[in-house]
Amino acid sequence: MKAALFVPEAIKTPRHDRAALKKRLDEARAIESLALDAASRLRRAQELTGLSLTKAGVRDHDRMSLSIRFATMTNSSARAFAAADYARFAADVAAEATLLDKHFAKWKLDRDKKITSEDFKVRGELTGPRMRVESFEHRAERCAEGLGGQ
Repeated sequence: MKAALFVPEAIKTPRHDRAALKKRLDEARAIESLALDAASRLRRAQELTGLSLTKAGVRDHDRMSLSIRFATMTNSSARAFAAADYARFAADVAAEATLLDKHFAKWKLDRDKKITSEDFKVRGELTGPRMRVESFEHRAERCAEGLGGQ
């Protein structure tokens, strides 16, 4: 599943359904893995460009200048940050799904489709991941733009 499709669904409160939670967890783990890989590759873009230029026989001074220019033109640092933000979001979605599955019998959805529990400890455990997931909604558009290199 693409991150652009995953985000709007993942921000929604999950259904009280084990199969839906498993699907959510699997998708979150897949997105997290892809995003971490992208962040890592983007962080190393300047270094790898320098290595490729060295192999091609480009002088040190020119190699450094060209690799910095490449990193600047591709905006790789900002893109790496955006990819890492997607990874953190996916990890939060996975953590929430795991907790919801673990405490499946102890939570329900109220009238407003908010997760609630009569068990104070469970309610406290579930609050953090849900708040982080929902907070991503405010960053999602900027994150998508950043990942696209705009």
